[in-house]
Amino acid sequence: MAIPREVMPWQAPFLLACVNSYGAAGSNSAVMLRQKPSYNAALAPMRSSKYPLFISAGSAESLSRYSKKLQHWLKDAKARADPDFLATLSFNLADRGNHSLPHVLATSVSSLHDLETKVEAAAAGSVTTGPINKQNPVVLVFGGQESDYIGLSEEVYRSSKVLRKHLDSVNELLTSTGLKSLYPVIFEKEPIRDLVILHSALFAVQYASAKSWMECGLEVSAVVGHSFGQLTAMCISDVLSLADALKLVSGRASLMKKYWGSEPGSMLFFQADRTTVDEILQHMDSERKGLYAEIACHNGPDSHVVVGSSEAIDFLQHHVTNSPQLRNAVRTKKLNVTNGFHSMFTEPMLPHLASLAMQLEWRTPSMHIETTDELESNTEPDFKIVPHHTRQPVFFQEQ
Repeated sequence: MAIPREVMPWQAPFLLACVNSYGAAGSNSAVMLRQKPSYNAALAPMRSSKYPLFISAGSAESLSRYSKKLQHWLKDAKARADPDFLATLSFNLADRGNHSLPHVLATSVSSLHDLETKVEAAAAGSVTTGPINKQNPVVLVFGGQESDYIGLSEEVYRSSKVLRKHLDSVNELLTSTGLKSLYPVIFEKEPIRDLVILHSALFAVQYASAKSWMECGLEVSAVVGHSFGQLTAMCISDVLSLADALKLVSGRASLMKKYWGSEPGSMLFFQADRTTVDEILQHMDSERKGLYAEIACHNGPDSHVVVGSSEAIDFLQHHVTNSPQLRNAVRTKKLNVTNGFHSMFTEPMLPHLASLAMQLEWRTPSMHIETTDELESNTEPDFKIVPHHTRQPVFFQEQ
């Protein structure tokens, strides 16, 4: 320790000081002070393109008065606004606001000008505000695979600390088992050839998104998943732990690579009712014996997905396009999927999938989970649901 008698240079990678005070009566206090970390543009998170704006009050009049005060403050604050001004302001408004008050302005802003415009409208009372309806339950819905890539925005990943934390937790589990990292393929918009990484990345995005909402205060009453999404729903409802859910997702993809046959299968969306779809399938059976197709997803009264061999799907799409009765009445779209799910193509892998599912710990769900299988709705999911869910159709319209 040295007692300086003059100004001395302080050379160190960073500055850290301990300031203490010892009282005559024996009391003492101390505080550690550390230099603020230097700004590193390469490691700094990207700034978001939009920020939430939350203002609450006890009445519409109070909300208008509060907005006027904010409007006047913005005029003075704008001159000294730093690049993180919007992020800092939106965070403090949401953090310090009273979320239990009945009148709320909740929107998003993309620039300082956008912020001023919306605050000005709120101050003038020309925007619609009202109480938050907390009576309606929140249900999280997880979708199925609809593409052969993920294409997550790197800006969103870098700018959202909570989302990044949950994505990284999935990635750490994945790499700890010897599998490839999700990064950077999760950001790319090119087809992901490795089915294990594709499915793991899809699960990671669904899981991290749900966990981020819940960590930020969203109270979820129930979950439901369509096709692949049911695997994520089982994790979010705590039927499966994160480790077991990821083991199921990656293991299921590995079994697909090993036991799926030479015909990958295709899927075709029909905007048509059940009767029309059945008639189209019957026409194929009568015209082209030996072609295989069946309904994979009952999404709604006029929304169905058919799965079949590539040749069968091409035949069905060609038939609808060239039929005068169907051309303008039925809309079709070939889905950009890697495999024809919920079909007979899955059957060689089902015994192995059941064995994998039996190795997992199946728990009582912490919230209601609605399954889209033709099973008893009051039955808690267990290992038997996995092969059944993989082979049988999705009955989403029943939920």
